[in-house]
Amino acid sequence: MVVLPRARARSGRAWVVAVAVVLLVAVVGAAAVWVYVDRQHNTNTGPDPEAARRQADLRIQSLQEQFKAYSEGDLDFRNLLPEVRRFVTDYPDRTDGQRLLGQLYAQLGRWDDALAHFDRALEIDPDDAALHELAGTCAGKLGRWDEAESHLKSAMAMRTNRDLHLMLGNVYFQTERYDLAEQQYATAITTSAQSPPHKAYSGLADLRSREDRHDEALRLVDDAIDWGAHDADVKAWTYPLQKVRILMDAGQMDAAGAYLIAVIDAEPEATYTLAYVKLQARLWSHQGRAAVIPGVYEDLVSRLIADPDRDTVVLGEALADLAYWRLELDQPERAAQTLRSLRSVRPDHPRLGELESRLATDS
Repeated sequence: MVVLPRARARSGRAWVVAVAVVLLVAVVGAAAVWVYVDRQHNTNTGPDPEAARRQADLRIQSLQEQFKAYSEGDLDFRNLLPEVRRFVTDYPDRTDGQRLLGQLYAQLGRWDDALAHFDRALEIDPDDAALHELAGTCAGKLGRWDEAESHLKSAMAMRTNRDLHLMLGNVYFQTERYDLAEQQYATAITTSAQSPPHKAYSGLADLRSREDRHDEALRLVDDAIDWGAHDADVKAWTYPLQKVRILMDAGQMDAAGAYLIAVIDAEPEATYTLAYVKLQARLWSHQGRAAVIPGVYEDLVSRLIADPDRDTVVLGEALADLAYWRLELDQPERAAQTLRSLRSVRPDHPRLGELESRLATDS
């Protein structure tokens, strides 16, 4: 009578242990399942590289469309600048972002900044012909002819078009390799393209004027005027002002003066350009009226400084001319002030050292 109760007691404890073991296994199993599910959830809901790329693609596409709309609508590109900068900050290794920011800076006349972003894009994709063309354009605007030539030749190794021949011709012209310049301009005229060849005729006209073949130069610039009239991107006064300069080169100052008046009567906005101011200064100097020249340059410089979209290359050239005329008119203090402004705007201006040396000699 004593054995059976003890046997039942041991059997009861075994049941309790078994239940505990089952419960423990169930808890451990549930925990393992939870951990697995949680990890799977985190994996599925974590950052998706493809989704991020698609989002970036949509952003840059939208910005590119806005850039096109700004270009066609002649809108203020400064309004688009912050958003494009943010994109480049978020995606610094995307060439399309670097390219777009460079194009924006180019539209604003900030050629140094534009070139820096085109160069950055080329570090990522050195085989992009369009980027080389853009970089070559900027380098040319800055007078960095070696860089411009290198970029343009890299672009031409991958593709060719009229603009490339034109720009390379300009590089050769500026670096006094006139035979090579003529070859490029001639090729540009015969190259099939949608754009008219007015720039090539303009370049050849300058070459002929330099060679004192002024009659031929005038015929070529008339061709540029005729072709330019069919290009909406060409200002109506661009080639007529070039014709004034060629008339001056030919010594036909009276004809040049009369033609300049006709140009301004037809296109009053031309008076706000550096090309016009240079020609007017040259005419006044010929007429013995050099004393009034600084005034017209001062007006131009004031307008450029007040313009938030000013082209620093144009401003630098205007300041260099103003400093030159102040030195010519024996105004060293005002020349020194102008040269300080030039140094702050364009410390790499090619005439800065020469003008500062002249100031030091004259003072």
